[in-house]
Amino acid sequence: MTALTSVPVPPYDATVSDTVETTVTTVMASLASAALVFAQVYWWRTGRPTILALFFAGGAMMLLEPFVDVVGGCWHPNDLARVFTLWDRPMPVWLCLTYF
Repeated sequence: MTALTSVPVPPYDATVSDTVETTVTTVMASLASAALVFAQVYWWRTGRPTILALFFAGGAMMLLEPFVDVVGGCWHPNDLARVFTLWDRPMPVWLCLTYF
């Protein structure tokens, strides 16, 4: 724990296999792409962008993930491809795709 914040220090030496990261990111990208296509087709057929709005709202919730990680003591390894880092919590690409 750091003396000033009482927040546990992440395990900086944690790693993830490149194969696992690539596989998970590919699967999540495929699912997010399929969801986006479905949302656009739904909008085109019904004239209501409800599903598309939910798609982007889910992606916006990614900004709350660092709060949850700090409170829950969750860390993602630093060696992952990341979208952003907030409060010393790197947010990997696959996690962002999962929120969409």
